[in-house]
Amino acid sequence: MKHILQDNALESWAMAIKYSNFILDGKATLQYRKQFVSSLHNAVELFIKQLMLDNNDHRVCSVRKGCAADGHPAVEFYNAADLNSYFENLADEDMKKFYSIEFNEIQRLVKELFSGYYGEHSDDKMVVDDSIALLGRLRNGETHFFVEKNSFLTDKEFQKLYNFMIAFNTILHYYNLLPYWGKPWGEFERFKVGETSLQNFSYKKAVQQSKFYQKLKEYISEEVYPANGNTAYDYAEDMYFYLRNKDKDMDFDELWTCIEMAVHYDLLSYEDVVDEYDEPEIGTGANVYRMFKLK
Repeated sequence: MKHILQDNALESWAMAIKYSNFILDGKATLQYRKQFVSSLHNAVELFIKQLMLDNNDHRVCSVRKGCAADGHPAVEFYNAADLNSYFENLADEDMKKFYSIEFNEIQRLVKELFSGYYGEHSDDKMVVDDSIALLGRLRNGETHFFVEKNSFLTDKEFQKLYNFMIAFNTILHYYNLLPYWGKPWGEFERFKVGETSLQNFSYKKAVQQSKFYQKLKEYISEEVYPANGNTAYDYAEDMYFYLRNKDKDMDFDELWTCIEMAVHYDLLSYEDVVDEYDEPEIGTGANVYRMFKLK
C-alpha cells in the first residue's frame, strides 16, 4: 500500500524533531517555539489523516458544497475501496472539490482511531489526548490570533509535547506509518526521537547547560567590547567581530539567539568601562566599552 501523505508528514515530523532539539539546546526564542509547534501540529494532522486513508475511513475528506451527492466525484469517492489509490490518481480539477477533515474533528476521533493502541498502552491515552488538545490551542493562537512572546509554549507545555512525541513515535510504529522498522538509521536518522521523558524541564536551565553558552561564558570573560546599544542584537553585534578572532566558526545567529535567551532570563550582566582621551589632534572625549558576564 502506498501512503500518499507519508512524505509530507515525514518532513513535518523531521522539522518538529529538529526544533525540539534546538529548544533542548537552549534555543527557545519565539521563532524556534513557533516552528516547533507548527511542525508538530502539521505532522500529527498528516499522520492521522494517513491512518484514516489506510483504514479507508471516508471521514478523512468531504465533498464541497455544490457537488451533487449522487454525482461525480462523490459517487466514486464514497465507493472507493482504496482511498490512497483513489486520491493518488485523482485529477487536479477533481481534487479541488474536496476538503480534508479539520484538526478539531481529528481531536474528537482520536480515541476511536487509536483504540487498538490504547488497548495495549492505556497509560499513554491521557498524554496523547491532552497533548493533541494543547497542540490545537497553541497552533490556533500562533496562526490566527494573539500570542505573548515570552509566554507562548511555557516550560511545562514544551515538556508535555516533547514527552508526547515519544508516545506518538510509538503510535507511528504501531500503525506502520514510518518507512522503517526499529530505530532509525542512515537516511532515517533525522527521525530519531528521544527515548527518555523530560522531568521538570526549564528553558533557563537548558540555556545555561548548552555547550554554546558554556563556551561563550569562557570566551567573554575579562574581555572588553564597544558599547553601541542596549538590545540583545546590539550586544551580539558588539561581541561578534572580536569573538571571530577566538573562533573562526562563530555563527552570528547562534550568538544572537544565545544572548537573547540570556537577556530574557537575566543571565547576562555588564559593566561599562570609560576610556577618556585628550589628544592634540582630535581633542578630548571618551570611548565607552563593556565587560560582559554570564551567570
